[in-house]
Amino acid sequence: VMLAKNQGMFGQDPLGSGGPNATSAPKKIFVGSLPDGIQEEVLRLEFSKYGNIEDVFLKHGAEPGRQWAFITYSVPEEAAYASQSTNNILQFPGSVKPCEVTLARNQGMFGQSPLAASPQQAQYVGGGYYGEAQQGVVVPPPSGVVAQPRKIFVGSLPDWITEEVLRSQFQTFGTITDIFVKQGCEPGRQWAFITFTQSSEAQLAKESCDR
Repeated sequence: VMLAKNQGMFGQDPLGSGGPNATSAPKKIFVGSLPDGIQEEVLRLEFSKYGNIEDVFLKHGAEPGRQWAFITYSVPEEAAYASQSTNNILQFPGSVKPCEVTLARNQGMFGQSPLAASPQQAQYVGGGYYGEAQQGVVVPPPSGVVAQPRKIFVGSLPDWITEEVLRSQFQTFGTITDIFVKQGCEPGRQWAFITFTQSSEAQLAKESCDR
């Protein structure tokens, strides 16, 4: 359970969106410490467990032992879920250590466009602009006044979960205004959004349920 970075309907609208300087939540992850010679198909097969992949960019010509890639998901919560589930855990055959998986600082094509950053800051590096996810909390960007999140992302749900079951469990933390259960998830990858009336209720739900 974590606070959702995109707080609009179905998680489409980022926190504090609406202005010309609005910052989009990251949908792209950086994957480092990959084995030399790894194929795009292998990456896509492994990381599609965490959501719908829109693009895989595998760096060609990387130095031996320095292979890396960008993987872009359809929604930011899938990217965060992948990062939290695999960072320093997932290890491919041929690797000397587990992969480094972080939210990519640069979210444009091939990592060219930084999140609310100047062009001089654009570079291929790991580490999300939002900071490392710790205990499910992703720190929002320091760009002016940012709306406090009222929506939480709930992952690792049972395949049979229903809106009614979620509502009965989470209404103990506050008044729920909306529940969105993702349809068509792969077995074992079910997730949902739950929106409360107040940010304090969302925070209480997160702190009470996050492991």
